[in-house]
Amino acid sequence: MNNHRGSATEPNNGVAQTRQHLQIMVGEQVQKDGTVYRISQVLDFETVIGIAVESGRSCPLRIKELAPLNSGSVSPEQDMSEIGDADWREAEHRFSIIKPWWIAIRWGGMQRRSVRNKRGLIRLRSTVG
Repeated sequence: MNNHRGSATEPNNGVAQTRQHLQIMVGEQVQKDGTVYRISQVLDFETVIGIAVESGRSCPLRIKELAPLNSGSVSPEQDMSEIGDADWREAEHRFSIIKPWWIAIRWGGMQRRSVRNKRGLIRLRSTVG
């Protein structure tokens, strides 16, 4: 039994259906009617507060009216061999900037854990009891 009005294959609910992925999180950029917004607050399951990137004005936005931003960024599925030389050099440059910080944080945490373990300060959780 088909309870949908209109087409027998697709419900007619007044919303244009799309298969595009829309990330609804604070800081994500979306677009509505050609204007790019940055989500500043998620109010409920239907509404967010967006700040227009160009004007800086905030306004409530209905989630069903939003579209993902077509930024042309590198997709996670892209093969690394397809990344251009200039982009690769930029990535290497940026990594060289953060590498000392990243190593210090990671290595420092490992050393602290090792010292605590040697002193018996890390206790294994017992499954009995």
